[in-house]
Amino acid sequence: MVVPFVSADVCRPLCFWLRCVRGGLASTVSAALLVLACCCLCPSRKLLNDVTRRWSILVLATLLDGALRFGQIRERVDGISDRMLSATLGALAEDRLIVKDDADGTYALTEPGCQIARQSLDLFDSLYLALDEIVNARQAGSGAAGASAGVVAPDDVAGSSDGAAGAPAGATS
Repeated sequence: MVVPFVSADVCRPLCFWLRCVRGGLASTVSAALLVLACCCLCPSRKLLNDVTRRWSILVLATLLDGALRFGQIRERVDGISDRMLSATLGALAEDRLIVKDDADGTYALTEPGCQIARQSLDLFDSLYLALDEIVNARQAGSGAAGASAGVVAPDDVAGSSDGAAGAPAGATS
């Protein structure tokens, strides 16, 4: 799909109009919204970046269970550091996807945040349905065929100091 250039003065009114008429023109409007999201000037681009960050989507989905304190979120989102959780909560609050109740120190989803978090569950379902196939393809492609095709694993990008390839992502010893 070729993404046409959309200037900022066209982007905002067009984005607003598309959100207003979305109901009856779902496929056409979805394609147009994709064009706008691909435009770096569209305000939806920042929101898309914020929501689809690794930790953001997990935090949003975690808050579907209800309001949680910082430590409770950290316990449920395995592997997130305090610093990253703080930054993630700040970005989501700035986008008005979550709110913090200062009285009891909890974070909760706003209505737009709840809509996005519910939709993320569909994404998670799709990922888990495809997981076996993806893992098998990664394992099959991690041999000589992947290397001869010029495929570079994410770990290989950083590389080691001697230039040797690292272990493929997800590989265990």
